[in-house]
Amino acid sequence: MDTCQSSLSRDSKQLLAALNNVHKVTTTGQGGQEALGKAFKDLAAQVDVVGKDTKEVASLMGDLLSQQDVMTAAKAVAIAGQGLILAAKEAAIRPDDPAAQKRLKDSHAASSAAVSELINVSEKASAEAVKGIRELEKAEREITAQHNNFKSPSWAGNKNASAESVVKAARVLAAGSGNVVSTCTNDKEGLVKAAQACSQGACGLLADSKGAGELTDDPQVKADLLRAVGNTTQATLDLIGAAKTARDTPESQKNMSSLSEKVADRIMEVVGAARRLPGGAGLRLEEDTGDDLEAMAERELMKAAKMIEDAAKRLLAARPKKVKTSDKLDEHDITAAILDAARAITVATGALVQAATYAQRERIAKSKDPAKKHFYRKDPAWANGLISAAQAVGGTTQDLVSAANGFVKKEKEYDEEMLIASAKQVAAATARLMAASRAKSDPFSDSHKNLAEASKAVAAATQALVDAAKMAGQALAEPEVVEAFVDDISAVQARKQQLKAQAEMLRLERELEKARSAYSNLHKEK
Repeated sequence: MDTCQSSLSRDSKQLLAALNNVHKVTTTGQGGQEALGKAFKDLAAQVDVVGKDTKEVASLMGDLLSQQDVMTAAKAVAIAGQGLILAAKEAAIRPDDPAAQKRLKDSHAASSAAVSELINVSEKASAEAVKGIRELEKAEREITAQHNNFKSPSWAGNKNASAESVVKAARVLAAGSGNVVSTCTNDKEGLVKAAQACSQGACGLLADSKGAGELTDDPQVKADLLRAVGNTTQATLDLIGAAKTARDTPESQKNMSSLSEKVADRIMEVVGAARRLPGGAGLRLEEDTGDDLEAMAERELMKAAKMIEDAAKRLLAARPKKVKTSDKLDEHDITAAILDAARAITVATGALVQAATYAQRERIAKSKDPAKKHFYRKDPAWANGLISAAQAVGGTTQDLVSAANGFVKKEKEYDEEMLIASAKQVAAATARLMAASRAKSDPFSDSHKNLAEASKAVAAATQALVDAAKMAGQALAEPEVVEAFVDDISAVQARKQQLKAQAEMLRLERELEKARSAYSNLHKEK
């Protein structure tokens, strides 16, 4: 990613130079038509180079919205470049025409601004994309260092360790490894936390097993424990290595799922060995809560589907019933467009949740089939990740409904940026749910394909709302918080804080756009 982004930034700066050269050759007339033709040719070639760089950078981003932002910025560059060439041709033909020269000047400023925006958007998106990779690399270094300590005969590890502490560390690692699979291609913040959990769990497991091994007088029990922990550590490092280059493709998802299964198998071997330690009898990887996590995941998906259905009804009820008396675009049209776009997201999100529910039912059914049970074995860490993802989808969708209603009612807290941030939160949550569902589904099944299609529909609907919100931003004034229908108040507050942070960033970007517009107007007045 770093190499590709560096190439894009470098080539974009060269594109700026090509734009400046077209402007210079046209205004000075130096070299005549031959020089101008060469300047046009150089500009077109450089636009092609930047276009290829952009596609390469976008292909490395797991976040579909980030891909869209970068590709949209690149498209704007191409359009602006074409506009400059047309303006330059006109200015060259009419060197004494003030209007033609002004169009050249404005086109040059617009194309330069488009390139600068591409650089800013791509660098920001790339920084977000590599955040998770950086944390994976850090976890990899920490686990490798602790593994080297573990291999040393003189390293005592945690002298206060017990069989129970070994299993507790294994639980942390199981949760972290499961979340790595569900977040590696779409949820960078989640991936950061998953990588940290892997490091904490693996390093703790290495230290605790080395210390707890001294509790037994049976050398075979100790050897089995240490061997199981060593194998688990290597499987974890393999998973982390694959996560750094994971892509949102069936092949990549299948590979990640296979590696995750291997980590789960090795962890179960650790738990089995820990049970043979003094005080280890009866220990289990999954804490006994009396719940079947697989069934709970299905129930949580159904709950999310009901929340989304109710959210869609709220949006439909909020749509104004006013009859238009003219073809002129008014506030009624804008309100209807925003609510329709938000409802489209709830419909697409509902379809995704239904697809995930079907995939989960399919998984539970196949787990009971003796011929397929080996592949569909229980994975508590993954099940918890699916439950968390379903809860996030339901919660963020309701946040979106509140934002859409607040926006069209001009409520104080809800403005264009909050609405866009809410939509992007839904997109991120649904991408996480899609990844979690696909990680354990048959990559060649209909449910797997349906998940992919439903995810694309959510992304498209989200982008449509973002576009509608941006167009409506200047027509509607500033937007009461509609209470979210969730039980976990802390989760609601956390999402609100995240939304406010994202909205603030969007506001700053909007202010930047206003400043650019003002700057352009100053030049137009000259």
